[in-house]
Amino acid sequence: MKEYDVVVVGAGPGGSSTAEYAARAGLSVLFIDSRKEIGWPVQCGEFMPKTDEIRHIFPDVETPEELFDVPDALVSRPTKIIRMISPSMREYDVGFSGYSTERRAFDKYLADKAGKAGAELMTDTKFMGREGRNTVITTKGKFRADIIVGADGPFSSVRKTVGANPPSLLYPAMSTTMDGEFGDVVEMYFGNVAPAGYAWIIPKEGGANVGLGADPNLTDKKVGFYARDFMAQIGKKFNTKPRQIVAGGWVPMSGPLGKTVYDNVLLVGDAAGHVMATNGGGICIAMICGRIAGRAIGEHLNNHRSLDDYEAQWRNAVGKDLETARRMMKYASFAFSSNWLLSILFRTAGTSGLSKVIKCKSIFSLKDWT
Repeated sequence: MKEYDVVVVGAGPGGSSTAEYAARAGLSVLFIDSRKEIGWPVQCGEFMPKTDEIRHIFPDVETPEELFDVPDALVSRPTKIIRMISPSMREYDVGFSGYSTERRAFDKYLADKAGKAGAELMTDTKFMGREGRNTVITTKGKFRADIIVGADGPFSSVRKTVGANPPSLLYPAMSTTMDGEFGDVVEMYFGNVAPAGYAWIIPKEGGANVGLGADPNLTDKKVGFYARDFMAQIGKKFNTKPRQIVAGGWVPMSGPLGKTVYDNVLLVGDAAGHVMATNGGGICIAMICGRIAGRAIGEHLNNHRSLDDYEAQWRNAVGKDLETARRMMKYASFAFSSNWLLSILFRTAGTSGLSKVIKCKSIFSLKDWT
């Protein structure tokens, strides 16, 4: 049985970032993924904030440029505005610097960085469980590890082995890519088009990602019904068709789990609920928490620091902002039951308030939420 200091399950942004920084600490690292090809199939809108925006959203994250200053080749279409469209079709333009990327290439880039740091990648390898405390069972054999990291998504198999509860609310989401010229403004549509969620158009070079996510508890129809209807409307408007098959996934929308360290097991990314509840964004937080996890593991194995440092550090870095986002969604949920109420909420918040929502900032003071 081959032995490693760390085995990371999942080679998405969170898993690859964890593997990279654990390897940078001089540890032997194996990171595995059930997919044959990293980054494929794509299951997200592929939108990333610019580094300056990340610095504003998460001011307690140190040196974000180390994580998010990516090669120009990974930028498909720069954008400076997010246009939020209310149920009454009133438009609110929020200044926000970001870009669309190609997740297929982006995820490979992160996995390659981990490989260059010394981590060993094994694809087409499914996690099957644990044997005792330190043995990882996979479809390609058993591996021993001092530390095991679950970065394997919202339905994390690693999380199940420690008996942790999953996120309490998961939104189904579907997306596709359409050909055409869609400009340089990200559009988000709210209301009955996507109950308690939103539909999006994210411009890319030569096309756009078009998709939708919704709360399954607030509709008697499956998200596919709303997604196909929205895609058909956009296709008709821009005289285009999907370039690729419609891909689906699930987004944790109930905020981070209450606990992400279980003895020698750490949870990162979607497996830990590391997602902004106000917009469903999780790539950046997964990378931030992955870096923290990799460093904390290094300190634990090299310098006998507690693994609980990971929990404390990620909460210090992004926990307050994620909690603000969760609370805002909770207290605004009443409006999602009615297009009329939601339109009023948009008018009341205005562009300034909606900008705060997008950036995980409270429209009111924190005491108003408690």
